Amino acid sequence: MIASVLYNYTGKIYFEADNRLHQDGVSVVNGSLEYWATSHWGVALFADNLTDARYYIEGNGGSTADAGQLAPPRTFGVNFKFDY
Repeated sequence: MIASVLYNYTGKIYFEADNRLHQDGVSVVNGSLEYWATSHWGVALFADNLTDARYYIEGNGGSTADAGQLAPPRTFGVNFKFDY
């Protein structure tokens, strides 16, 4: 069994050279729990963005409007693993 927690902090960022579009610092926490049934087969449960932080991964200024792309919300999943 392997458990992991990843914490990432990104400070204030500016999306354009004129520093008009910016975002304050954001913290993101991800986690996973792996179980290997044999030395070749395993399964992992994972959760990304556990705190459901709302932040932009891209920002663009335009002449008529500004646009941005939000990061994915809290996400859960399962990975099945195989090592040769």
